[in-house]
Amino acid sequence: MRGKTAIVRTSRVRGAIVATALLIAVLASASAASAEYPTPGAPALTAGANPNNSGLFTLAWSGADPMLNFGLTYTLQHHDAASETWSTVATGIEALSYQFTGAGEAEGTWVYRVQGVDSEHEESTEYSPASAPVVVDKTPPNPPSASADRAPDFAEGGGWYKDSVTVSFSANGDPPLSDGSPGSGVEPASLSAPQAFSTSGAHTASGTVADNAGNVSAPGTLVVHVDATPPSLEVTCPASASVGEHASATVRASDGESGLASDPSGSVPINTEHAGSVTVTRTATDNVGHETTRSCTTKVHYPTPGAPALTAGANPNNSGLFTLAWSGADPMLNFGLTYTLQHHDAASETWSTVATGIEALSYQFTGAGEAEGTWVYRVQGVDSEHEESTEYSPASAPVVVDKTPPNPPSASADRAPDFAEGGGWYKDSVTVSFSANGDPPLSDGSPGSGVEPASLSAPQAFSTSGAHTASGTVADNAGNVSAPGTLVVHVDATPPSLEVTCPASASVGEHASATVRASDGESGLASDPSGSVPINTEHAGSVTVTRTATDNVGHETTRSCTTKVNESPPEYGRCAKIKSHGFFTTAACATKQSTQTSNYEWISGVLSRRFTGAVASSALFETASKAKLSCTGGSARGTITSGTTVGSVVMTFTGCGTVTNKCTTAGRAEGELETRTLEGALGVYRVTVKEGKETRYVGLSLFPVGKTGTFIEFACGASSATVLKGAVIAQMTAGKMAALTTAKYGETSGKQKPEGFLGHEREVLTKVSNGEQVGLSMGLSVKYEEPLEINAFF
Repeated sequence: MRGKTAIVRTSRVRGAIVATALLIAVLASASAASAEYPTPGAPALTAGANPNNSGLFTLAWSGADPMLNFGLTYTLQHHDAASETWSTVATGIEALSYQFTGAGEAEGTWVYRVQGVDSEHEESTEYSPASAPVVVDKTPPNPPSASADRAPDFAEGGGWYKDSVTVSFSANGDPPLSDGSPGSGVEPASLSAPQAFSTSGAHTASGTVADNAGNVSAPGTLVVHVDATPPSLEVTCPASASVGEHASATVRASDGESGLASDPSGSVPINTEHAGSVTVTRTATDNVGHETTRSCTTKVHYPTPGAPALTAGANPNNSGLFTLAWSGADPMLNFGLTYTLQHHDAASETWSTVATGIEALSYQFTGAGEAEGTWVYRVQGVDSEHEESTEYSPASAPVVVDKTPPNPPSASADRAPDFAEGGGWYKDSVTVSFSANGDPPLSDGSPGSGVEPASLSAPQAFSTSGAHTASGTVADNAGNVSAPGTLVVHVDATPPSLEVTCPASASVGEHASATVRASDGESGLASDPSGSVPINTEHAGSVTVTRTATDNVGHETTRSCTTKVNESPPEYGRCAKIKSHGFFTTAACATKQSTQTSNYEWISGVLSRRFTGAVASSALFETASKAKLSCTGGSARGTITSGTTVGSVVMTFTGCGTVTNKCTTAGRAEGELETRTLEGALGVYRVTVKEGKETRYVGLSLFPVGKTGTFIEFACGASSATVLKGAVIAQMTAGKMAALTTAKYGETSGKQKPEGFLGHEREVLTKVSNGEQVGLSMGLSVKYEEPLEINAFF
């Protein structure tokens, strides 16, 4: 049975052993049953590190091979430094080695032994000798200590090092293992190298160390601050200052790292007691010992004097006597200081000296004074005691010395003579004004002081007939007065005489004329309207002839006369209020008087001829057979060509169609109809008399030009075009002034209302195709460019 079992196991475990080996094993097992197994050798590490940081390694030993001894296995035991009691790691080991896997061996310092066990034959070996210790170390060493190479150069503010610092690291040992045995120990070569820092700011040094098992410590750190930057320092001074002037230098120091150990910031007074260069020097030191030194220099001198200015006397000046003064150091307070005054005129830019040794801040011209010219001045301070002098002052504003009067002024009428002949005549009155003729140049060629406008003589007015002499003068700005300037003028104040006479009445087309007589007893007539004037009898109504007589100086006399021109109505015109007496009592010209006693008059014709229209609601074309075409809207435009006629009329209709189809004029958008260009005339279609009062009803007929051709053409759907010819009459409002009125087109069952004017032929629309009558019904709101009235009576 022992040999058979060995064969089975061998076949299962290693299936590659050859039959010969199996036979040898069977034979050997028979002899082994009666022989002792040798004591195994001490376990020893054959794979993995010692010390070890994972617990994964392999132990092997010498002894009888379980592969050759059926039933033989090994038991592996261990104990750590905390106890000498052995505990079993594994049993049934069918080899001469054992490999720790998974989580591996626990942390500690371990020793191992093995024992061979043959349960088939109830035999076991002695325990092997104990192995050499195997150290399993899974704990990192302590973090190293970090330390600077010296104490901070400035301890406050977290500690600051000047220019640079080096941080070194030192190990802090390896903690004991879990069983209390020593750790694997620090590996000195693994300690982080020193770290050096040489730029300004905060730096963190960080280092680690490893133990002999390869565990790396947490970092040891140290924050150090390096100040490698000297302090910032600005020292600023004014470039110059005057003697005695308050002046100071401004010092600004700062340090962005360790801060300032000494701060010179602030204002530093500059000594201005004496002229010369004054230097201010300051040093700033930071807390680690850096120093920065800066300086600035101010030139102390006498102040440049201010530009001379006039303090007494006029400018411009006609005498040359005046006083100049300037600002600057006062010679009364500064021993040795005097001033030199220089000038030049417009003829030269070369300065010449007026006076030296002036012991004051002013100079007065006396005697003959300054010469004529346009002068500018400058001064310079001179201190001969200290061999100092100021800059020259800025030049003064020009001082004009003008001793020459201006030119005589020109005298001129307010207009050209109204009549140039006969010495020149002015209508009613004339005003003579004076204008300056400038001021002659000064002796140096510069402009004179200039004319003073307020000194010019006031205008002189003449309003009586005859010759008049105007005389005036002007002064310049220096006070010099000119010689007089004069002008002779003639005035004519008498208007001409005029008479205009007319016949009281005339008929339309009748030859009539007015008689005009004009005369003038003074300058004579510039235009003589005398003679016979034709009266316009083209339209009925009042015709006024107005004529004006104008004399040679522009007087006008206007006279007029009125003739009543009678004709059959109706007609476009206006009822207007007139200066002379008319025939109507109200602005509507509704009731005519028999004599000219009222304020209103009918005026034939129009001023603005264009008009427009808009369909008020809808339009309807209906045939005598009651076929209907309706439109939702529309518009119209045209002009009034005379008192009784219109032209260039075009009417457009929109939204047009029958019950089943849209209707359209060719060239227009769908549903739009448009007439040809039409003309028309006013007429009376009905007269009524009630209680002795006659009422006339006025209409406007529209028809194709020349009353021939097409009125409107359109097609509905796919049907052939429909052409309408003829005319249509709209009912108009008469006897009322309005800019907006209504033209009413009426029809019943294709019959137009009205169909014609009294005494005239019928005017209706008909279809060209069959002669069927077509009626148009709509209201057209008509807008004129001015209020008009259709008068049916005159």
